Amino acid sequence: MDKIILIILLLTTPRVLLPSWQQRPEHINIKVCQSERTKANCNYKTMTVKSYLELVSNIALSESKRGNFDVLLLLSIISNESAFNPNVIGLRGEKGLCQIMPNGVASKHIIINKNKVIEKREGGVKLLIPEFNIKLCVNNLIECRNQCGNNPAKIAGCHNTGSCPAKDTQYVKNFNNKYKLFKQYLGKVEG
Repeated sequence: MDKIILIILLLTTPRVLLPSWQQRPEHINIKVCQSERTKANCNYKTMTVKSYLELVSNIALSESKRGNFDVLLLLSIISNESAFNPNVIGLRGEKGLCQIMPNGVASKHIIINKNKVIEKREGGVKLLIPEFNIKLCVNNLIECRNQCGNNPAKIAGCHNTGSCPAKDTQYVKNFNNKYKLFKQYLGKVEG
């Protein structure tokens, strides 16, 4: 899938997938860190919403290829978890685009970059960095696929709860709606 198609898809999707915080501002602040190990070198960078969505699209494409997932699965999870807001902190402390719980199951996955271990466990600060958050999410999705099979709804449900859902929860229903909308709009863009 071409990056441009993804950007257009994200920019033209109805308000249910791109909520009001993306409809109004022209800019968004995202967390960036210069060092993998310290909080001292972390700050926020201001980007246009379009540039930010392009960044998320590029990361999502790259990571979905790495995990051998349909990129729409990943984008639907991001939409369901944070509505593409990278600075969201959930009621129980979940952070970032994929709402990773600090020191939870997903944050314990090892991130490997260029054959070097970057992170064995994430306590929280870097969970607000879009690229790092999505990488941890994809590692978790791979584990979920190993547990639940290739069903996108079950993978998403596992990401949400840590185990394969026995029935459709509200989270899974919301995910399915977003996944179908993404597929529908992608068909319009490609058609």
